[in-house]
Amino acid sequence: MKIKESNVIHYTVEKLIESLKQFPQDLPVLVSGYEDGFENLLTPEKINLEYKAENQYWSGEFQETEQKNTKTSIDALVLRRVVRDI
Repeated sequence: MKIKESNVIHYTVEKLIESLKQFPQDLPVLVSGYEDGFENLLTPEKINLEYKAENQYWSGEFQETEQKNTKTSIDALVLRRVVRDI
């Protein structure tokens, strides 16, 4: 069975590139993750993150923070995946 992309896939390469053009070109890019399989992307967004190298792998090296301009915080473009509830 062939899926109809217009009903299932949120982004094509063209749509993603257009969306990314609104952000500074030198902004770091991070992704949400954990576990297996693949999901659609949510709308890319710029988020302030704090680097926490000591976190366990399931928590990620970066966490959202309200504290800007610290030695361990950065702004980054985040590509989050859709998280579906069971």
